Amino acid sequence: MIIKLHHIQRALAVISLVALLATQSAHAQSRPEATLKVGDPAPTVSVEGWAQGTPVAQFEKGKVYVLEFWATWCGPCFQAMPHLSELSKKYAGKVVFTGVDVWEDVHGSDGIAPSVKVEKFLKDNPGRMSYNVAVDGKAGLMASHWLQAAGQNGIPASFVVDQDGKIAWIGHPEGGLETVVGQVVEGKFDPKAFAEERRKKREALQTADAPNRALLKPIQDAIQSKDYKAALALCAKVEVDHPALKPRVAQLKLSAAMNGDEGVMLDMIQQAIDSKSLTDLARYGQTIAMTDGLTKATYSLGAKSLIAFGDAQKDDKMAVSIHYLIGLACFKAGDMDKAVENTEKARKEAEDTSAPAETMKAITDALAKYKAAAAKGGK
Repeated sequence: MIIKLHHIQRALAVISLVALLATQSAHAQSRPEATLKVGDPAPTVSVEGWAQGTPVAQFEKGKVYVLEFWATWCGPCFQAMPHLSELSKKYAGKVVFTGVDVWEDVHGSDGIAPSVKVEKFLKDNPGRMSYNVAVDGKAGLMASHWLQAAGQNGIPASFVVDQDGKIAWIGHPEGGLETVVGQVVEGKFDPKAFAEERRKKREALQTADAPNRALLKPIQDAIQSKDYKAALALCAKVEVDHPALKPRVAQLKLSAAMNGDEGVMLDMIQQAIDSKSLTDLARYGQTIAMTDGLTKATYSLGAKSLIAFGDAQKDDKMAVSIHYLIGLACFKAGDMDKAVENTEKARKEAEDTSAPAETMKAITDALAKYKAAAAKGGK
C-alpha cells in the first residue's frame, strides 16, 4: 500500500518513493461498497473542464470509450500513460480514450486549482498523454459517480464503456485493459461472464486469505494496544512459521520496531541494505521520516535507510524527494548540519528541474527552519 504523505504530497508535489517502486494504486483505503457494476449503464461525464482533446458530451451508440482516472501526484498513473497513449493510437477512430484527473486535493488543498495543475503537467510532459484529458475539479462528480460508485478506492483505474453505453470492464490499466478493449471492439467480450468470473476470483482470494488475516490480526491488535514488544515477538513467530507472509509482516514489524525496539529497526535496515531491497529501504526511511514522536536514534536510522536508497537507485526524478526526506529525518534526529546540507541539495535539484512554485516554497521554508535551529545551537 502506498503510504499517504499528507504534507509532502501536498506541499512538495513530488512522487512518493514507494509509489515509484511499486505499481500499487495510490490513495488506497478500505474498499467501499460498489453500486456501479459491469453491465450497468455508464454514468454521464460531468467534469469541470477539458484540458486537452475533444470533449465527450455523451456516449454515442456504436462507439467504445475508455475512461482512465489519474492525478498529477500519482506515480503509478504516470507509469501507465505511455501504454495508454499507444492504445489510443492503435485504436484511433474505434475507441475514444479520456484521462480524467481526480483527487488533486486528497492530501490537503494547496490553493492551486486542479485545472492549473493539469495544464502544467501537460506542459511539462509533452506527448505523454496523447488522448483527451478532462478535469474533475472541486465538485468531484466523476470521482463520486464513477470511482466511489464502482468501489474503486485507488488510481489509476480504467473503465471501458461498450457500444451500447454500458460498463464493460473496470480495473487497473495494466491488468488486461488492452485485451479487453480488443475484445470489446470486435464484439467478442462477454461482460456478464467477466463479472461473474471476477466475483468468483475475489471471493476465492478472500477465502484463501482468511487464514493469513487470522495470523496477522494478533500482531495488529498488539500494535493497536501499544504492546510493541509483544507485536515484535508475534512478528518473529509468524516469519519463522509462515515465511510466505514475510512481506506482509514487514510493515507491521516496522510499525512496532519504530516505537519499541531500535535494535530490531537497525537489523531491518541493515538487512535491506545487504539485500539491496530498494522497496524496503524506501519504505523504512520514508515512514520513519514522516512519523512524529520517535527517538532521535530512530530518526538517524531512517536517514541511514534513505541514504542507502539514494546511493542504490538511479532515478533522477526521486532526487528531490530523497534529499528532502533525508533532511527531515536528520532534523528530527537533531543533526542540523546534515538537515541543512540535504535540504540545500533538494533545493538545487528542484531548481534544476523547474519544480512547481509550491515545491520550491516547501523546500525553502524547511531550509529556513533548519538553518534557524542550527543557529540556536543544533548539532
